[in-house]
This record gives sequence, structure tokens and C-alpha cells, in this order.
Amino acid sequence: MLHLYISQRPCQACHYLTSGSDQTNRWPESSPISACHQGCSKKRPCNGRVKKPHWYHPGTVALHKICRYQKSTDLLIRMVPFQRLARKFLQNLKMPYYYPRFTTEHFQATFLLAMQESVEAFSIRLLDDATLCVIHAMRVIIMPKDMQLVL
Repeated sequence: MLHLYISQRPCQACHYLTSGSDQTNRWPESSPISACHQGCSKKRPCNGRVKKPHWYHPGTVALHKICRYQKSTDLLIRMVPFQRLARKFLQNLKMPYYYPRFTTEHFQATFLLAMQESVEAFSIRLLDDATLCVIHAMRVIIMPKDMQLVL
């Protein structure tokens, strides 16, 4: 992206080089400057600058994401990795004697979905309460002691 470092002059060089009948004074096609000066014409002169990319102030994108997630009712954790983790956890769980037919190979989809929704609701409530603790302590960052206080 060498064409970002073009001088700030308004396209005088481009018009000077292309206005004459001498074809040897043109920019070489492989030059990084030629990419900027391709659209130059006498009717609409270019200023030799490349448009800067748009950027947001710090925190604006985070606020947009917060609003988007608050409006949606979608699950925040991906379904397949959560199901894999839940199955792995439930395999290690020892069931009491009054569930002799309990096997961890097959689960209903509604059971896994309900489990995922409850885990997400619990974690969101936990983070909300931890955020209140942080605000009360006049800090900005959630620390492990806030999470321990909430639990």
C-alpha cells in the first residue's frame, strides 16, 4: 500500500504528465502512484490523496454490540461446542442407584437447549451483579474478587 504515502500536492504532476503529447512522461503502469491517478481528468481533478478509512471513537463499537445483544434473543454460546462440553461433563457424573437406565449417550435436544439457556442466564446475571460491585467500588474492570463476592 505504497500509494498511501503520496505527497499532499493537488494533482499538478498528474495533469502535467498526462496533458502533453509526449507519451514518455506518463507514470509507469506498475507504479503505486498510477493507482491513485488513474481516474484523473481535466474535468474532475483528483487531489492526489487516498481516502482515510472510517473509524469510530473508542467504546462506540462496544456500545453498538451491547445494544445489538440486548435486543436479540439468540443464544450467545455456540450450540455444538456447548453440547460437546455438557456431554463430557455428564459422562463423568456418577448417578445414584435409582437411575439404573441413565446413559450419557443420548440426550433430548430440548434438555440440552434448556441447559444451555439456564447456563447463559446464570452467567449473565453473575456478570451483571459483578458489574454492580465494580461500579460500587468506583472501578472499571471486573476482578476475581468481584466474582467471588457475587457467588
